[in-house]
Amino acid sequence: MEEMRSNAAEDLVAPAAAAAKELKAARDRMQKLDATAPKEARERADWSGAYSRWDDFEDVDDLELKEKLAREKRDAALERRMMGGCAHDHSTEQAIFDLTTAEKTRAMEGFRRHGNEFFREP
Repeated sequence: MEEMRSNAAEDLVAPAAAAAKELKAARDRMQKLDATAPKEARERADWSGAYSRWDDFEDVDDLELKEKLAREKRDAALERRMMGGCAHDHSTEQAIFDLTTAEKTRAMEGFRRHGNEFFREP
């Protein structure tokens, strides 16, 4: 019975060991090939080079869509300007938000003093 288990284990281990030897041999052969291949050939073997022709591709539909969006944005800006309404420019608010806390505190103190002076005037 033990002999059958031993044979069964050997039957499983032997193919794995053989596969490991084959894999090691294949890796060694690949390293030898890589070492003997000229540098230019290794650089030319880059598979992504086949796709480099698409780097300069511009989709006509995308360009038309971008042009349409830019035209609509320009027209909307002209419409707002003609109506004279709010321009929705929040750049001043963003400038205040970007200040440091110390700068904001100094500005608030100045506004407080200025307001108190107006309050004290007769």
